[in-house]
Amino acid sequence: MLLTLVGTVAGVLTTGAWLPQLLKCWRTRSAADLSWSYLAVLGTGVALWAVYGLSSDLVLILANVITVLALLLLVGFKIAFARAAAGAPAERMAADRPAA
Repeated sequence: MLLTLVGTVAGVLTTGAWLPQLLKCWRTRSAADLSWSYLAVLGTGVALWAVYGLSSDLVLILANVITVLALLLLVGFKIAFARAAAGAPAERMAADRPAA
């Protein structure tokens, strides 16, 4: 029982560690500082932990599934905000042109 409590606290802390990064990306509308290789390697590792957890512990599975979801959200932010940033200069230029 104590070991399950330790695992639960570890899962909550490591999964919750993503919340500040998610909030920062959302507030700044930028994920440019997150490298694709970092997201891919970490996401793969966490997904493998979740698969491993299938043979051992529900807490391990839940913590890693939630972490994978947070990583997927960061990937979505990275794609969406990069597209928005790439389109921003063109939108400003179009707005500066006189109406026909």
